[in-house]
Amino acid sequence: MNAGARLHRIYDRLATQAKDQHMVQTWAEVFEVDLSHPHLEDEVASLVMALRAEIKFARERLDAYGVPANLTSPGFERLTQVASPGQLHSTWNGHRGNIQPPECRKIFEWAAWALREEEEADMSSEELRTLRSELDSLETSMREADMAPYLRDFIQRQIDTIRTALRMYGVQGVKPVEEALQRLLALIRPKRSLCPRPTRQPSQPRRACSNELRVLSIASQRSPTTLPKS
Repeated sequence: MNAGARLHRIYDRLATQAKDQHMVQTWAEVFEVDLSHPHLEDEVASLVMALRAEIKFARERLDAYGVPANLTSPGFERLTQVASPGQLHSTWNGHRGNIQPPECRKIFEWAAWALREEEEADMSSEELRTLRSELDSLETSMREADMAPYLRDFIQRQIDTIRTALRMYGVQGVKPVEEALQRLLALIRPKRSLCPRPTRQPSQPRRACSNELRVLSIASQRSPTTLPKS
């Protein structure tokens, strides 16, 4: 899926929302965030900001192909306007009329087609569920392990970083996942003789993520001196 296709998918999910409610709940349903999330507004706000960044990125990629700005208007502008933390307490009915016109949908369909040469490997819903399950298992193992508090905190921070990246995946694709794994490897690499890095292929994000989780799992079973304190 490319940036245009991701925007098209998000647009469709938003445009088909039937229930009038505050945008924080509307976006939560678009992004498939549990409405009972203890920090729902913060979670939605971060995803909305990621969406704004993805709209900007898609426009930049279209610029690189020499696509005039008027060809993504008014769709891109209208989605950017509603994708704002400042709009989270407004209601969906106040935005519906700007978002749902057929000409907006056509713009996102066209953007997906225009960026067709930039397709990237996708993770299926099953693969995402598997990765989240692996994170849960790693957290359970970490809680049961006898380790220094700073090591436990270090591993938990890396787990949280990967969880955030997986949440962003539906908005920004593999970029946040790859960045999270690169940060993780940069921290672990000085001790890679103790925590070997498995070979991975960049085109297979699910395998890459699983491999790095395995590195964290290995690290969690080593002595407290195998990982840095920060």
